[in-house]
Amino acid sequence: MVVSEQIATMENRGVFIGIQAGRITYEVQQGELTRDESEFLTRNRAEVTAFIQSRCGSHLPAAGENYPDRPDLVQTRVPSRPGWVRTECRRCGKFIGYHTSR
Repeated sequence: MVVSEQIATMENRGVFIGIQAGRITYEVQQGELTRDESEFLTRNRAEVTAFIQSRCGSHLPAAGENYPDRPDLVQTRVPSRPGWVRTECRRCGKFIGYHTSR
């Protein structure tokens, strides 16, 4: 099965696939990932990563702005920079930028 078709099938089943720190992550609304789905993600890691990143939209607003309660972004405090937050796209893993915490 083509990567895009398998991912569409998984998403229709309620599986969210994302990229964080270069690794494929997933969340399942109900149940769990099947063995076939898990093997598919492992076996096709490069193709899945490229597909997810290619269909991720624009990452606006620009970096440096505060992103309150945006479920499509991952925000983590930066231990080496107190008062700063690092923001990444939850879907494709792209670094968005740093901003001060408010």
